[in-house]
Amino acid sequence: MIIGAGKGGTTDLHAQLTDVSVNSDPQRPDPPLLSGKKKEVEALENPALTTADVTPFSPFFRDYLVQLRHPCAPYADGPLRDCLSSCGSGGNATRPGAASAAASVYTMDATPRYHVSTIAPLLLRTFSPYSKMLLMLREPVDRAEALYNHLSQDFGGIFATRTMEEITSDFLSMVDSDPGIKTALRHLASCPDAADDAGAGAATGGGSRARTDVLRCMATGWQDLMAMGLIDGNQ
Repeated sequence: MIIGAGKGGTTDLHAQLTDVSVNSDPQRPDPPLLSGKKKEVEALENPALTTADVTPFSPFFRDYLVQLRHPCAPYADGPLRDCLSSCGSGGNATRPGAASAAASVYTMDATPRYHVSTIAPLLLRTFSPYSKMLLMLREPVDRAEALYNHLSQDFGGIFATRTMEEITSDFLSMVDSDPGIKTALRHLASCPDAADDAGAGAATGGGSRARTDVLRCMATGWQDLMAMGLIDGNQ
């Protein structure tokens, strides 16, 4: 799974990983990597979904396999269970039916916005806990400029009539005038540095707990900002 910031390189990485010439190379040491019906499956973005909806063999689970072009997707209940059980941990490397290990494949969902979703991680853990993730980030100013150019060309609106400097100024003014946002940002700024805290934890034998505390602090801060509507898939 590929997640990350808009204009952070997810499309380019997806294209490279699913390139036919790369995946059909006889010298390739890993199973081929299949693209879904589209790059961004977006299945885990529905806020109405609960963990009960995405359990294995549920309608959602079956449809998600179809969207991923998963080799086990065509099978009915019993054969589907057998197919997935032959795939190894998490059902990512698949062997449909009695196919040999050499026929295994990987499937991929490259929906960047999952990284700002409060529900997607919980849903993914429910039905595919062993999935591997790649988080794509980019130097913030370069990314903002690329995103502005993309939005102004493809969507118009304020992006076509106002400069990036004007939009940025309005955004910062809104942040500065909202006490709730300022409180959330102060909370994030107060989170201990991950590297320093991990080092201190290792010295006292509590490295794992220290890293967990850092992540919990940061997650709470980002969730607060998301709840205020400050962050969406394009910000």
